[in-house]
Amino acid sequence: MKWIGLSLMFTGAVLIAFLYLGSSKQEQNQRELVRSFKQMAIERVTEAKSESEPVKFKNDAVGILTVPKLEMELPVVEGAGSEQLAKALGAIPGLDKPGQMDGSFAIAGHRSSVFGQYFNRLDELNQGDLVKLQTTDQQLEFKVYDKRIVNPEEVEVLQPEQGRAKLSLVTCHPENSSKYRLIVQAERVK
Repeated sequence: MKWIGLSLMFTGAVLIAFLYLGSSKQEQNQRELVRSFKQMAIERVTEAKSESEPVKFKNDAVGILTVPKLEMELPVVEGAGSEQLAKALGAIPGLDKPGQMDGSFAIAGHRSSVFGQYFNRLDELNQGDLVKLQTTDQQLEFKVYDKRIVNPEEVEVLQPEQGRAKLSLVTCHPENSSKYRLIVQAERVK
């Protein structure tokens, strides 16, 4: 019994160390993406494939999402596949340029309880809360106007709305489940 207890304590200590190191590494990677994006934005990369596509950096970052209420500043990379969402928030492809009037731009992120917090607290946002998105071209500010829970196949929620420059923040709901999607929508503040 004594050996079982000692091995359980040892296993627990190893698990805690693993979680701590993994979380620290994830936070360091996110800080590096943000730092690298800010540095390259200062240097101003001028080569883009077209005006409708964001400028791409070597580190894949296309912007930085800041949510003051949640004390969150996270890099946004191009694409919303599992590889991209494992390291940062992801810009959902096939939508409009961020901040485009009558357009729609969306950012997806995990609700991770292990490494990287990402959109863990997204459900705390309410109507009127501010969201900022820094791109290579500009600093955009959005105000939350809607929050809803939808089925994963209800992608029409990301469609553009007349008279709005729309930003949608997308994550799974409830936490640790992919049954539904939590969508927080904001419009650009002029």
